[in-house]
Amino acid sequence: MIYDIEFENMYSFKEKVVFSMEGTETNAKNQNYFRINDSDKCLKVGVIYGANASGKTNLIRGLYGFQLLLKEGNNRGENDGIKEYMPFGLHESSINAPSSLKIRLLGNGNILYTYKLRFDAEKVLEESLSKSGSSNEELLFERIFYQDSMHKIVLRDGISHIVLQQDAVRKNQLGLSFLQAVNIPIVSDIALELHNLQMINSYNQSMTKMMWDDAKSILKKNPGFGNKLFQFLAHLDTGLRGFVIPNDQSEFKDLLFVHDQIKNDGTIVPINFNAAISESLGTKNLFLLGVKIIEALDKGYTLFVDELDASLHTYITEFIVKMFQSERINSKHAQLILTTHDINLMDEKSLRLDQIWLMQKRQDGSSELYSLADFDGIDEDTNVKEWYMAKRFGGLPKIESIENLFRNEAD
Repeated sequence: MIYDIEFENMYSFKEKVVFSMEGTETNAKNQNYFRINDSDKCLKVGVIYGANASGKTNLIRGLYGFQLLLKEGNNRGENDGIKEYMPFGLHESSINAPSSLKIRLLGNGNILYTYKLRFDAEKVLEESLSKSGSSNEELLFERIFYQDSMHKIVLRDGISHIVLQQDAVRKNQLGLSFLQAVNIPIVSDIALELHNLQMINSYNQSMTKMMWDDAKSILKKNPGFGNKLFQFLAHLDTGLRGFVIPNDQSEFKDLLFVHDQIKNDGTIVPINFNAAISESLGTKNLFLLGVKIIEALDKGYTLFVDELDASLHTYITEFIVKMFQSERINSKHAQLILTTHDINLMDEKSLRLDQIWLMQKRQDGSSELYSLADFDGIDEDTNVKEWYMAKRFGGLPKIESIENLFRNEAD
């Protein structure tokens, strides 16, 4: 599970920003978090609001870029650089400065793993993985530099008994990827968990294709998955009675949705409609989104969804959040982290203050991120939606008066 994520000089994040799923001290809405021990908790859902172009999507972009580096880094050449390097570009001091990422994951046995990375366009500058239990912290590996082009990965206390056959990695290669490839215990588990972070949206064509390919693969391997997906779609009043994927080579436009047709004699027969022609964008999005939601709940993944409310009714987005907060449905410790403009989700009856985050653009164009739990003078019963719309928290677009629009245009 994600405990927290920290970015610095990545995309619109010039200064350090931290997004946390660590629960605060309050025990309000205990169905909204997983209990770690007597005092600590990890949240099931995190919701990020903010104006357009405030940087909400960049949190997911930053993680997605890191994931690409993790997955593909072993196959890149020495001089290929790090194409995922995307520093803050609106200030000269940041353009060539290193980017930093820190991810803390909560693993089995409530052990907290901390992965740190600092890099630029050419090479990794710092990298380490550590773990902390009830009493102490152990460094599992760190990157040591002994040549400009080659770096040594040194295993520390927790796994010092393992001898590597090869101890050097390329300057643009993650040590985490290298150690996973040689199957180092513990490190491989953490790398796999980072591999399994799911990041999706429903508005990007390449992402839609990837989600469609995943859907075909999952439904082919697990016939029972299709029944769960049908129940999900039927539960949300889509009117669907099923779906048909014509063949393994099909594209998303070939998907068929099954409906009931009433004959003249009153009998009801199934009829297939081509999804691309006959179905709403919301229904098609729900199909692809439903696959990733059910997979996350079945496997205990953390799912990031950018603009969850795109083409979806507010009742549906509320229902999806409730799925992840349900103790019965979410028994595998899955998490949902989403960006949205749907203020109806900002409900003090459903979400805790520490689950609601706001992204805001500073004067220099960089993004800042903060939680409602950071504010004084509010509690878990405060009507936060009303306060937000009254501009008491920030995180809203700064729109000028319409009276000033086109004032300089000639009549």
